[in-house]
Amino acid sequence: MQTLTMFQNLLFQDEITSDEFQLLENKSYISKSYKDIPLSGARVLNTIFEDVIFENCVFFATEFHDSIFINCLFINCQFKFASFATCNFESCQFDGCTWAKTGLQNSEFNLCSQTKNIGFEVSTVGTLSFDMTRTLSTDQFLLITA
Repeated sequence: MQTLTMFQNLLFQDEITSDEFQLLENKSYISKSYKDIPLSGARVLNTIFEDVIFENCVFFATEFHDSIFINCLFINCQFKFASFATCNFESCQFDGCTWAKTGLQNSEFNLCSQTKNIGFEVSTVGTLSFDMTRTLSTDQFLLITA
């Protein structure tokens, strides 16, 4: 919980009580940059991230629901045991990210791109749409199960 509290304090730059740091709901983050931040066990609901840079961040067991990522850059980020339900990624770039045992449900990746080695070990439920500007090769998709 200490790492999540640290992330929240960096994210909000203000005082957060112990009851508030588990949930981000109905928030909007524009033109922010976050580096070397571990985010564990949080729930992110109805949140918009626009022009946000995430570098070397670890999203461990983080739940994202009904959230939108627009023109975001993810550099060497790790998604471990995370879940995304009804989330949209628009014009995002994933550079050297890994997805380990992450759930994707009814989510879309539109006009997104990726570079370096991106490993996907994800499970999907419902609709999953990929409209990538660069095609993923088969060695970059480690496991996708329906």
